[in-house]
Amino acid sequence: MTKILERHGLLIFFISILMVTQLRWAESRNYADIAQRLSASNTIRNSPHLGS
Repeated sequence: MTKILERHGLLIFFISILMVTQLRWAESRNYADIAQRLSASNTIRNSPHLGS
């Protein structure tokens, strides 16, 4: 786990910033389902069988 964080820490940081930005943008436009969409895409991306 430590090696993954060392190798991909900056990428993980930028992805988290992007997700927060999307959530704030959606809140400003009253898109209620954006949190569900982001969590679903994150779950699929992190799934060992469905992700990369």
